Amino acid sequence: MAIVATALFCVMLTACTPAATQTPAPTPTPTGSIPEINAGDYTFALPDAGAYDFGGRTFTIYSYHGQPFEQRTDFIRRYAQNAQIEQRFNCTIKYDLDLARGQNDALAGHPTIDFAYLMNHQLAAWVVGGIAEPLTPYADEIKFDDARWDKQVTEMATINGKVYAVAKQVEELWKYHYTVAMFMNKTLLQNCGISAQEIYAKQQNKEWTWAAFRDTAQTITRDFNHDDVPDIWGTVLGGLNMASGLMGSANTNVYVKTDKGYTFDYDNKVIDVLNFMAELYRVGAARGTESITGISSNVDSSDWLAGSIGFYPAMFASTWISFQSSMADEYGVLCMPMPDGETDYHIVDGMYASNVMFAQANKDEARKIAKFMYVYNTSLYENAEDEQEMYWLEAENRINDEGSRYFLEKCFDRANYVTLVNNAAFTNNGISLNFEEVIGGSKTAAELLQEQKPVLATLVEQMFDGVS
Repeated sequence: MAIVATALFCVMLTACTPAATQTPAPTPTPTGSIPEINAGDYTFALPDAGAYDFGGRTFTIYSYHGQPFEQRTDFIRRYAQNAQIEQRFNCTIKYDLDLARGQNDALAGHPTIDFAYLMNHQLAAWVVGGIAEPLTPYADEIKFDDARWDKQVTEMATINGKVYAVAKQVEELWKYHYTVAMFMNKTLLQNCGISAQEIYAKQQNKEWTWAAFRDTAQTITRDFNHDDVPDIWGTVLGGLNMASGLMGSANTNVYVKTDKGYTFDYDNKVIDVLNFMAELYRVGAARGTESITGISSNVDSSDWLAGSIGFYPAMFASTWISFQSSMADEYGVLCMPMPDGETDYHIVDGMYASNVMFAQANKDEARKIAKFMYVYNTSLYENAEDEQEMYWLEAENRINDEGSRYFLEKCFDRANYVTLVNNAAFTNNGISLNFEEVIGGSKTAAELLQEQKPVLATLVEQMFDGVS
């Protein structure tokens, strides 16, 4: 399991401190061209001036905001809010991208970075390695029950009763950035007599089911030279995205939260997911995994770009750029199809970020950092309408047609989303569910899971044995 951290800043000058003696330096900016940002043009729901006085302290954060500036709303608003925080609460905000040094300094007892914006697959190693400061002692400062925090992430970041990370409710482009989408090649569909509009209509009518996906993918699969090796595949099973996306669509997972940390377990929905993946392969709707075909998931990606795969599951914004620049055919975007028993599509977050404080020997300093983390995670938007306007300003550039808006509307609403523990957290430690035998047909899903559960559960639980 892993959880990430979000960057924290302070900005503008506090009313209870004499302006003549406390004028913090401006927020350090990343390299690159930085536009002039008038912080007064923006309204944020920051605490009142005087609520906090950080005494001119500099807060250092590891965050993507320290990278070259991008002309993007989340960068512009971040720097505008930083300026207001610095002025209002008497502090300075600085970014530091040397994460390895920051980790070593924290372990040596003299942290040089206060907290980090980490991806979820990194958190477990930080917790086990003693790099992350438990946040539970600072509950009054962080205010865990505040509406700004994503309660799912707080729960997922709780190990042995201690919270190790908090994540602000995702906003704007981050609502879709790491979600698992089902991309479709509209040209291949058209070649088979299926219009993209037919698929979009199924989705709109809640008929974009596992069965509809299977049947469409099977129709797309083509073996032009009759050598029993399809030249066009309906979809692919390699990599983590198909398994993760289907797990999320069924609202299940094999990594299960416990009071101590995590374990490996499964329910009937997990069995259904593996059986469905095996069915996709058996009926010729999907190319198999690497151990079956000898074809890696990297080839899956290049074949998708070359136009020989009909449906391709991938994290939305981490792939759309390469799709738009390298793909000859036009693509559409869909939700992951839903299984029987579900009444709506789940939006599946495959990755996410959270705020993780570096281990602090000085607990008074840790308390100051916790207060600052709360302030820094104030919304970057004035209200829901403001956020929605900025969301579509970015999102419209990532799709090619009106039908793809449905997926992005679902992402924005966040009414039915699932935040998965990123499997990479466990595979990085040599822990993974080897389901190729189910895909290949030598074992049933129930047989495989029953066989692997004792071993995998022990390995997952042992990851957190050293956490007191």
